[in-house]
Amino acid sequence: MTWFLMVMLVSEAVTEASPTHFPHFEGKNLNGETLALGDSTANVTLIFVAFKQEQQPQVDRWISALGPIQESHPDFDYVELPTIKPVSRVVRFMIYRGMRSGIKDPEKRARIVTQYVDIPAYMATLQLKDEDVIATFAVGKDGRIFKRWLGPVSDEAVAELKVLLAHQAEGAEGR
Repeated sequence: MTWFLMVMLVSEAVTEASPTHFPHFEGKNLNGETLALGDSTANVTLIFVAFKQEQQPQVDRWISALGPIQESHPDFDYVELPTIKPVSRVVRFMIYRGMRSGIKDPEKRARIVTQYVDIPAYMATLQLKDEDVIATFAVGKDGRIFKRWLGPVSDEAVAELKVLLAHQAEGAEGR
């Protein structure tokens, strides 16, 4: 009995915990409109959290992989949350203008909300260990996190997302 209890305690300590709810966010997207967690009518929203500009190609590859998925799951959306440490209003304005001038597509602009947060505290909340790794969260309307992926998109992640969306669609039909 004691051996079994020790194995359970050790396995519990090794298991990486994941957050259950995504922290509330609200801000202006690159079209100047206010966007907040829960604004989407989609049952599942994919939220991309990136801490460094050079991570954008990884986010873009995720978004490219979503095209066929969005066609078969219209009740699905995504939001990009570039995440930066707090800076002055002047620097925020410069970042906003720079991002806005670099992104011409109004649909893409509508899905980008830059967050200015205490990075270590934010990472602790989301139970992230490395700001060199992007984090992708599948989140419900109520902020509940269904699934989290760390790093670049993979075939396995896309397959898991498809299963999640199919499961959520079945649940929505039963309501």
